[in-house]
Amino acid sequence: MSNDFRFRELLPGEETKACELVMDCFNEFVAPGYSDQGNQEFMKFANADAMSARLNSEGNFVLLALNDKQLSGVIEIRSNNHVALLFVKKEFHKKGIAKKLLHLAVEKCRQANPQTNIIDVNSSPYAVEIYKSLGFVQTAEEQVIDGIRFVPLTLNLNYYKEKKGIGTGEITEEVEGGFIISNDRTRLNTERICYLLSKTYWADKRSEDKIELSIQNSICYGVYKNDLQIGFARVVTDFATMFWLGDVVIDEEYRDKGLGKKLVDLIVNSEELQGLKGFLSTKNAHGLYEKYGFVRSGDIFMSRN
Repeated sequence: MSNDFRFRELLPGEETKACELVMDCFNEFVAPGYSDQGNQEFMKFANADAMSARLNSEGNFVLLALNDKQLSGVIEIRSNNHVALLFVKKEFHKKGIAKKLLHLAVEKCRQANPQTNIIDVNSSPYAVEIYKSLGFVQTAEEQVIDGIRFVPLTLNLNYYKEKKGIGTGEITEEVEGGFIISNDRTRLNTERICYLLSKTYWADKRSEDKIELSIQNSICYGVYKNDLQIGFARVVTDFATMFWLGDVVIDEEYRDKGLGKKLVDLIVNSEELQGLKGFLSTKNAHGLYEKYGFVRSGDIFMSRN
């Protein structure tokens, strides 16, 4: 068994495999603390047909962790803000699988809605301490509904960002050729950002409103020639040790000058991001980031030593 894990979305037809893992973990760790009614209610929820039906609703998705080709972990998210299921097989415990699944799920939620600041979960009593180790805070005492015992917890994404002090340091660097790279928000030009993104891989040509929401929850860097913004990148930090680096773009007229590499190097080597060891990347950007020394570790998770 290797420690090479891959992470990806559940594919149609994989619901049975995912639910088998969930039920195996549930029966071993959670079921002994539930009544017969609670166990039966959970079985109604954690079966392939029920999962498939839930995935038809917007904002619901399932991510998988795989070791070689063996399924090792599952996370299900509802409404882009609620952890419905999070289970990791016993032999893969203490390898950071639950943490990585949660990281990926959070970033997917924030991509769908950049204003997402709270993720909640109704945890079994068994898993409460596990969720607390991931940064969740208990918000109410244990409750029982239809035999299901649970403890409500929430993860405040903004709290953890503020706690780490991420995004507070101002950086401005002059680059050979008269270019300036800066994270000064007052320099950002939303109209230019939309234009730059529309010229690259963003086929949907996201609106200014969506861009504005996106940059409100990110550390944003611009590349400027005189007063014209000719490049852009943004970083979304999470609540632990990861960050998502996205929207790295340089105007076509100014490419092949090494500006993209200088922009990425400035970001990942900045003092405020020291200690963050990896980032999430959309699949179509893997080749770009591999040039900067990042190593693929699954479908959408990469790291840099």
